[in-house]
Amino acid sequence: MGAKDKGSVMTTAGAGSRMSRIKLLIALDALLREGSVSAAAASLDMQVSAVSRILGELRDHYNDPILVRTGRGMRPTPLAEALRLRVRAFSVETDALLSPTETGQVARGTQSAGDAWNGKGVISPLPLELTPADQLDAAPTPSCNARRLAAIGDNADPHRRLARYIATTAPGPGRSRPLTMDEARDAVSIILEGQGDPIQIGALLMTIQYRGPTAGELAGFADGIRNSIKGVSRNTIRPDLDWPAYVSPRLQTAPWFIHSARLVAMAGYKVLMHGHFGGGPDNGKLETACSDADIPVCLSVQEVEAAFRNGNIAYMPIGAIAPQVQSLLALYPLLQMRNPLNAAVNLINPLIAPASIVGASQASRRDLYRDAARELKLENIAVIGSTRDIAELTPDKAVKIFRLASGQTVDTVVPAVRTGRAGTTGMLSQREYWRAVWSGAARDQKAEAVILHTAATALFSLSAKVDAKFEDCLTKASDLWARRNPRRIGKMEHRTARIGKIAPVMALLSTLAVALLPDMASAQEKDARPNGPGTSKGNSQVSETYGSWQLTCGVINMKRVCVIGQPLTLEGTSQDASIELTPVNASRVQAVITLPFSIDIANGVKIAVDQGTPVTSLSIQGCSEYGCHAAAVIEQDLLQKLRMGTELRLIATSPDNKKAVAFRADLNGFAAARDRALTLSK
Repeated sequence: MGAKDKGSVMTTAGAGSRMSRIKLLIALDALLREGSVSAAAASLDMQVSAVSRILGELRDHYNDPILVRTGRGMRPTPLAEALRLRVRAFSVETDALLSPTETGQVARGTQSAGDAWNGKGVISPLPLELTPADQLDAAPTPSCNARRLAAIGDNADPHRRLARYIATTAPGPGRSRPLTMDEARDAVSIILEGQGDPIQIGALLMTIQYRGPTAGELAGFADGIRNSIKGVSRNTIRPDLDWPAYVSPRLQTAPWFIHSARLVAMAGYKVLMHGHFGGGPDNGKLETACSDADIPVCLSVQEVEAAFRNGNIAYMPIGAIAPQVQSLLALYPLLQMRNPLNAAVNLINPLIAPASIVGASQASRRDLYRDAARELKLENIAVIGSTRDIAELTPDKAVKIFRLASGQTVDTVVPAVRTGRAGTTGMLSQREYWRAVWSGAARDQKAEAVILHTAATALFSLSAKVDAKFEDCLTKASDLWARRNPRRIGKMEHRTARIGKIAPVMALLSTLAVALLPDMASAQEKDARPNGPGTSKGNSQVSETYGSWQLTCGVINMKRVCVIGQPLTLEGTSQDASIELTPVNASRVQAVITLPFSIDIANGVKIAVDQGTPVTSLSIQGCSEYGCHAAAVIEQDLLQKLRMGTELRLIATSPDNKKAVAFRADLNGFAAARDRALTLSK
């Protein structure tokens, strides 16, 4: 390093201002992390020439090359390696200080906090439990390495056992070997019990990650994690399907696989999902999505059992299963790479379900997961090539499913299907659009194909049959999708949060008719429709059927409110639409009409009775994830026609050919339902 002191962290020559030096440190972190000028420029969103100039400044500043070119690309110098961890920690802290606060004081895009995924996870990662190894002997010399390893028995001090495992895996080609399943289980148990030194933990995990974990190591890690879970007993309710959901926060697509899991639960199988979504501002994305999908978010095994008693699906964050594992996964920002536990968590199967579905982004890992499952004596698993290790099958290209079926190895190729381009969220946020696809208000061929093929893969694993056919599972998934009877019950706070986007009367009626009271699909789903008047729940909730009309009553602000309604039909389609009416008095009714996105919003909707000419024209006043809404007050003249008529027609315009399309409602029972609603509302 010339005449200058190599030990100095910074020289004064060319140091410039303090702000300039901070810029140099941010750039140095990117250069050390990426290993090339061009990649660092891309990560910093800068020109390559600018980063190259900064590298020159760094070299002058430290009087060191920083990065040198080798046959395997650019490699850091010893000085740069010595600075790496300190610079990485500085960069992480800088990012944290400049990130949006948890209170949402810094806006993210144009979406409101209620519409985006940036919910906070229910469990924050705890500090990693550690035991510094101050009393460890010096590292063994090559001459006595074998003797010392042999002398460290299974009952030795945890630090010494962990040192033995590092010395087993780390020496290099010809002098190292992978850990056995028992050794890997013991190693991760030491770490999870907080008995590992931080240097030992980093050395073991990064050595194995660099070489690539074996099936035995993954199985040992997964089994060790599972053995650390509290509250599991022989009498614990077991799920039928284990569904890991460890999603990279870099994945910005909607979690369609959650809808797939809902379909599998509809088929009568108990599904346990467990996962993690990083530590960024969207770390609660999975919990938010599960809450939107009415999937219980459970923080203990007992809560999972309660969820299974009331339904067939539950979700557990990894922090509830194994807090130390969440802390180890949270090391990613410091290391800028995954560690072997990122793969092992996909195999922990916390409640020992007989079947599992796993996604693997790396081709080499698909066979690896299957082999590890065999080591864990899991006889039924489906491993699919996926994006960032989530179990979600995208069928626009052929995909091979790596299966174990009753312990036998079976490979199945799912042919590609044409799905078309993904739909657009339009005026909806991604979260609202995700809900709209499930409710049927939005039709997205590509998203539905992903949901159905993923659900079929899960059913494929559950079949446990070597000769099972994927096509049969896909048919079953399609049938479940058609019968899903989506509930359009939104949460009150979600509805009221959208008041600014919908006219006041629309917001009020949407809140009353959709958020507070179950719709017809919900009543069908619960088999709650009676054949006549009189069915009530407690003193305030009433559900009755009059012909084609469902009457539902509830209480808001100490006043009973009753709504009558029915789904609307459009011949030859399965598009979801509905009409909901709230009596005001003997001569007036407030109406909320919900139509799908596949209409020309600009042309609104017209109301006609039987074959008469349209008598009222309404404009579309807003859209939500359930569709586009129009509101009206029906006066005495039209109300009388509805009482005397046989069919209500709501006429909209198709955006493709500008032709009129008519959604129809049967008026049978309308008069009786309306009169009963008016009586109950008094």
